[in-house]
Amino acid sequence: MSTEAGFRLAFGVILAANLLVSGYFRRRARRAAGRIRRTEEPSHLIALRLVFVLPLLYLLLAYLFAPAWIAWSRLSLPEGLRRIGVLLGGVTLPLNVWILSSLGANVSETVLVKPEHRLVETGPYRWVRHPLYASGILLVTALGLIASSWALLALAALFALLIRLVVVPREERQLVERFGRRYEEYRRRTGALLPRAG
Repeated sequence: MSTEAGFRLAFGVILAANLLVSGYFRRRARRAAGRIRRTEEPSHLIALRLVFVLPLLYLLLAYLFAPAWIAWSRLSLPEGLRRIGVLLGGVTLPLNVWILSSLGANVSETVLVKPEHRLVETGPYRWVRHPLYASGILLVTALGLIASSWALLALAALFALLIRLVVVPREERQLVERFGRRYEEYRRRTGALLPRAG
């Protein structure tokens, strides 16, 4: 097996494993607390998601099944850096299990809050308010490194910006409305995507 084939195999395994974990916990949450339809989100958020997700799907599937289709996005990364991508991608799997099991029935495909939403302050939520978004950014970055694709890395950066500037503020307004002072105190002692220093 060539080195490139090995990287593609690692890429596929990391992506598939994370999708399976996410699907399992999302199904469990839907059974426990229902589902919020994506169409209930504001249209600008649906449009933003499509602007991000469609190119991402193209890049992921093309790298796996037709790498020549994304040869234009190829970076000349050192093999060691690509191996670091494999390591980071591998870390996202147990991290996502921890995050999603801590979230429980709160897991949702939208930025909207479920009617029975509870404030989670355990597991990774003890230090970070939005670890699932942070893990998603890490996963896309890791896949970009493995694929040695500037386009995937650029999407990871765009994803981080959209999450921090659009999604987190909107979600937190809802959480403040729901939990009031308790959420404000939680926000003061935790970081949004990374643990707060000190």
